[in-house]
Amino acid sequence: MLSILVVYLAGVFVVTIVLRGYDNETKVNLIPFRSLYLLIYELVHSASTWGIKNIPHELTFMVKGLSNFFGNILLLLPLGYLAPVLKKSIDKWWKSGLLGFCLSMIIELIQLIAYRGFFDLDDVVLNAGGCLIGWFCYKKWIEACT
Repeated sequence: MLSILVVYLAGVFVVTIVLRGYDNETKVNLIPFRSLYLLIYELVHSASTWGIKNIPHELTFMVKGLSNFFGNILLLLPLGYLAPVLKKSIDKWWKSGLLGFCLSMIIELIQLIAYRGFFDLDDVVLNAGGCLIGWFCYKKWIEACT
């Protein structure tokens, strides 16, 4: 199980740091849920401006934002499941959330320092939330097995 965790974390590093292009501009978003707000605003604005019939067309332009939103949740979900399997002391939901928060902060800071993306508070919140979802899945699995 430890080897699975190591391979998973290496994959997270590759996806979040290595595969990102170099960007010499420093960008920081410290406004919580700004990305989600912009997605919803764009959908509502396009519906009110162009009419309901154009929403599917507008959604195609929002795929990047939606995949970023759900991708950030899914990114650390496996960690929330694997961590309590390997370390029994991660027996509380807040410990899993803290683990997801800390790992996400490390990722975001590396991206900021290495110019491989930008620091986005939304990513931290969504990553930690994904880790929590993984922990709750683990707990449900344990309950189902006992």
